[in-house]
Amino acid sequence: MFQSVFRHILEVVLVLSVSTLIGAVCLLVLKVSTKRKERASRGQAVTRERIASVVTVITILLSVIHSTYELYLGSSGVKLSQTDMAESAIRGFYKNLGDRDFERAYDQIHTARKREANLTLEKFEGQYSITQRYANVEVKLDKVEGADVRLYWVGFDVYDRIPANSICQYNWRAVQDGVAAGFINSDGLLQALISDLRRNYLVPESKVAEIRDLVLKKQLHWVLSEPPCIYEIATYLNLKSTTPPANDDSWTHYVQHIRMQYEDGWKVRGGLFPASLVAVYDPHAEKP
Repeated sequence: MFQSVFRHILEVVLVLSVSTLIGAVCLLVLKVSTKRKERASRGQAVTRERIASVVTVITILLSVIHSTYELYLGSSGVKLSQTDMAESAIRGFYKNLGDRDFERAYDQIHTARKREANLTLEKFEGQYSITQRYANVEVKLDKVEGADVRLYWVGFDVYDRIPANSICQYNWRAVQDGVAAGFINSDGLLQALISDLRRNYLVPESKVAEIRDLVLKKQLHWVLSEPPCIYEIATYLNLKSTTPPANDDSWTHYVQHIRMQYEDGWKVRGGLFPASLVAVYDPHAEKP
């Protein structure tokens, strides 16, 4: 709030400084012109001199205020927000894609990248032909690698119109539906899950039937796309862990729509589960 007020004051000071400077220059020009033509009376000349003096004093005062404010910001560590043109370019790129202005978006691709990927306008347009709209674009500066190179993290939601994929639609249905459709081998799936469980937990034979019942009722994407499923099965069935555990590293991106409610301070009221989005990073992709 304090910084915002000072920023507005600075903007006013800058405008007034420029305005008074221009005014002083105009009066000076008028004064010189008047002297040359010797048309003005002595009284008028004195008046103009006084006006010019006042304007000069005002300009000096405003400059002092401006300099003092800059010194204050420097000593306090406060930095005025500045437009990041590279960030604006990223946002503009996705806006152009959302507007289906492919030619303008293509112009925003670096020439070196076009050459590396042999990327023509026609090929570029084909990559985004199913895209209808972008939303919630978030851009965050990661690091500055040089005077002309910056690295950003970019996240967004995208709405596509795509050909139907019936197998993909089974991701959100129970595993047993995929088994019934004939493209999921329940015995093979169960064997793989138990093998992974036994790398980290003690799995008695008496628990195998429970594991099977649990997995068949779960959504297919939970088994195939969410690395924590092994941990969650073990937690649900109270399996004892082995020592040392054979753990893998995994990065997952979650988007949650959190509802907050006031109760002696703001507290989470809902939205933690299920998450709006769960996306597992490619093992070979760069991580946060």
